[in-house]
Amino acid sequence: MDELRRVLSLRHGGGYSLAELAPEAQDDSLSGAALRLLAEETGIRDVWTEPGSEGPFLVDVTRAAREYGPRIRVGFRYLFRAHSGAILSTMIETGAAAWVPIAEIGIPSVRERLHVHLGGAA
Repeated sequence: MDELRRVLSLRHGGGYSLAELAPEAQDDSLSGAALRLLAEETGIRDVWTEPGSEGPFLVDVTRAAREYGPRIRVGFRYLFRAHSGAILSTMIETGAAAWVPIAEIGIPSVRERLHVHLGGAA
């Protein structure tokens, strides 16, 4: 999330979505995997969390995509803060990423949790 309370989203298909990944062997934690994704995909390395917010701010449990069979999908969502200028400028210029207002996030559980986390000021 940036200083204007927008959430960084990456181009996916015909729109934007929140970044997701599976942890890899070099990741020492789930939050470490999330930080690696930010650095690799967007160039953002200078992030911070609010005190007491170092863990996941939301755990999503949903059905996995049909191609995975009868499974559930568990997503750990982290909230990192960054300045909007911290992203590689080419990511925004080429449309590979965008800062999206919270009200436009397409995942209701994430949108609602952010609204609560920010004290209703989303």
